[in-house]
Amino acid sequence: ISFRMSGPSRLAVSGRNGSGKTTLLNLLTGFKTPEGRLSGTLKLGGVRPGFVDQRADLLEEERTVLENVRAGSRLSEADARSLLAQFLFQGDKAHRRAATLSGGERLRACLAKTLIADPAPQLLILDEPTNNLDMVNIKFLESALARFEGALIVISHDRSFLEGVGVTVELPLD
Repeated sequence: ISFRMSGPSRLAVSGRNGSGKTTLLNLLTGFKTPEGRLSGTLKLGGVRPGFVDQRADLLEEERTVLENVRAGSRLSEADARSLLAQFLFQGDKAHRRAATLSGGERLRACLAKTLIADPAPQLLILDEPTNNLDMVNIKFLESALARFEGALIVISHDRSFLEGVGVTVELPLD
């Protein structure tokens, strides 16, 4: 595969299950891939990526949402709480432990942690972010991503969602 992105491009990686979509994202983010099965060159050009995987594993289970978000940021507690309110974690919800969050809450918390990291990502990479989300959380995610000013690479089979986040290029792996 070969592709190039520049500026705040929006790219969807598509293909059937098992076609290598997640493996490609893992390569882009530096995650481990099966040894001996892949070869080639990967260049990100100095871009800072942020990655949210299918399971939203970015969170430390025993920490609260607030603690998780502040771990990669220089925000004060007050500023972090204000930002978390935008991700629907108002009041005591910011003090819930990650282990107790639903799928939609986990995704929102991971997205908040990723977007307010210091330094902020210039490229956001999402692997099947709408899996197991209800319509309210899908619409929230669409809105948050539509406001994100950086580049986006996303795997999703939800065409409406892809249109909603402004995807203009598709990379098929069939």
